[in-house]
Amino acid sequence: MPIALPDFTGTMIDAGRLELLQYVGAGACAEVYLAIDHRASASSSDPIRRAVKIVPKAGLSKRDTQRQRREIANQRLVSDVPGVLELLDAIEDDAYFYLVTDYRDCDLLDLILEGVSFERKDERIRSVFVQILDAVQGCHQKGMYHCALTPENILCNLFVVRGTSNLSRGETNCTITIPGSPQTRDRRRLYKINAY
Repeated sequence: MPIALPDFTGTMIDAGRLELLQYVGAGACAEVYLAIDHRASASSSDPIRRAVKIVPKAGLSKRDTQRQRREIANQRLVSDVPGVLELLDAIEDDAYFYLVTDYRDCDLLDLILEGVSFERKDERIRSVFVQILDAVQGCHQKGMYHCALTPENILCNLFVVRGTSNLSRGETNCTITIPGSPQTRDRRRLYKINAY
């Protein structure tokens, strides 16, 4: 059952840098909002969209808070891995953690269910699959292992060119999510394995 938090629509956080515009979804432990990053937007012709996951601290034991901080640290550890949703910022106040990432349009399951065709599109399938494999390999190289790699945990942007990728207009760009990342719909686990 999703958590029930107050409505944060219109709320400004981080000294007015982020304006929470619209509720996106909720999981068992958090809610996610679409936000505009006013500071980043100042140097852009278009508003810069972010996803902000709001995780309550109220009523948590010290152990729970330590677990939350460890999840945030795990996400920061793999944020520089290409194909992993980057944790841009982690803000906290007395009651909440606010985890900030780039906003993604949809997830891979949405694309499949909404009929975005992968049938007989070998290059599109190969492109998405290679992006996922590269991201997973990058996490493994840092000793991090994703335990719930499902289509809902693969966020996508359509019709974009991002970074140094070789994607062209009309292709799909996907990014895996990590537990604690703002757009993860419910609890996911990521393990750090210490090599001996």
